[in-house]
Amino acid sequence: LSHVNEATKLLHLLMFELGQPMTVFDQQVRVAVSMGVTVYPTDPSGPDELLAHADKMLYTAKADGKACLRLYPAD
Repeated sequence: LSHVNEATKLLHLLMFELGQPMTVFDQQVRVAVSMGVTVYPTDPSGPDELLAHADKMLYTAKADGKACLRLYPAD
């Protein structure tokens, strides 16, 4: 992936696909996926900071509701 927008489109597609109904033990279930993301080199931090930024965005996504994607830096 050469651009943040490409990554974002791919992640939204992944969230959509994971959110489709599935059958588990004869029960139809759905999951809601929330993601926190940072992209190197747009975020030029080191490995520990990259994980911390993504984790912060994940908690922001969860606080904003189900099935959210939040990208660091936050808008």
